[in-house]
This record gives sequence, structure tokens and C-alpha cells, in this order.
Amino acid sequence: MVEKKLHCGYIRHRQTGISDYTIVEPDEVKKVLVMVQPYVVLKKEHVKVGLSIIDKLDRVADADDFYRLCQLVDRFKTLNHSKKRTITSEQVRKFLKRN
Repeated sequence: MVEKKLHCGYIRHRQTGISDYTIVEPDEVKKVLVMVQPYVVLKKEHVKVGLSIIDKLDRVADADDFYRLCQLVDRFKTLNHSKKRTITSEQVRKFLKRN
């Protein structure tokens, strides 16, 4: 139902009883974030960082820009206390230096 109202994304129902609403395309993610931003209470910083990342995606011109974007993505780790994420901006920096 939500994907039909927003005209993007899809819902995935897990066996745990939890459902996920997934949006993949950056323009669609931006559209939804802008739409919900005025109503967000607990995840304001997530929305702010997400919009900042999306706005910078098209402006990555070199390895330094990409590394700075990766650093911004790292902020989600601290916001979410993510344990599964294994690739960080520091690993990207080391890879870029080697190559």
C-alpha cells in the first residue's frame, strides 16, 4: 500500500513478523526523505545525513571526494550502532592509497 502511494520502493515481509520498506534509487530516497522530514522526531539526524549523502553523490569527481562521502556514510554507523557494517571510510582510504 505505501509503495503504491509513494510510487517507489517495495515491501519485504520477514519471517520474524517484521516488514521492511526498501527504496533503492537515490532520487526516490530523496523524495521520500524530503516528504517525511517535517514529521520526523527521533531520526532527524538520519534524515539530514541521508539527504547530504544523496546531494553529494553526483558531485564525486575524484578519490578525495569519494573518501569524504564515505566519511559521511560512516556517520550512520554511529547513529545506528551498526554491528554488521564492515567496510569503513578508513578501509576505503587505505584501498585508494594502494591503488
